[in-house]
Amino acid sequence: MAYQSGIRDANTVRQMNKTVKKFGEALKEMKNRPGNSEQMNRILNKIDRLWGVVKRFYLDIEEGGLPLIVYQTTGKLEENLGNYAVLIDNGIRK
Repeated sequence: MAYQSGIRDANTVRQMNKTVKKFGEALKEMKNRPGNSEQMNRILNKIDRLWGVVKRFYLDIEEGGLPLIVYQTTGKLEENLGNYAVLIDNGIRK
């Protein structure tokens, strides 16, 4: 979104690529977490599907893309990550 709004320096692109890689690694770790409940795994599967939709747009920010789809999907990613975090905080394991 920063790139779409005019921030187009090489550092922005580098930071975006770094962030995309870190998020992918973090998602993999969350999915492999042995303490995940069935509900947590359902949320993580949603996140994984959403991530599959927008990841390429984040990586190809110089190409432009579909900002509305990226914006909406990012919102859904944040919502599901929040739901997962609540379950972790509450210690729900079933």
